Amino acid sequence: MRTSNPALNDDVFRDAANDSSRTMTLQGTVLKTGVLLCFLVGTAGFAWMETHAMAPALAPKYMEWYAGFGLLVTLVWLYLEILRLLSKLRDRR
Repeated sequence: MRTSNPALNDDVFRDAANDSSRTMTLQGTVLKTGVLLCFLVGTAGFAWMETHAMAPALAPKYMEWYAGFGLLVTLVWLYLEILRLLSKLRDRR
């Protein structure tokens, strides 16, 4: 990898490839995933409680249909994009 950045020269990558003392273990991966999931659940719970507490003051009742339609359009768009991605990946083989 050619770069003028001294932090990314070839010696750095050569040393990193030979260093087996810092390899990831299954236990470490599970621990890091658990910590990140706890942060995610905590943040989502806080956002949910804050939004739920303000819900009556946010929007009138008829706006629920607009939000539902927006969610439906987003899910259909994501479905089509995933299908397009899968077809591209299949054609590459």
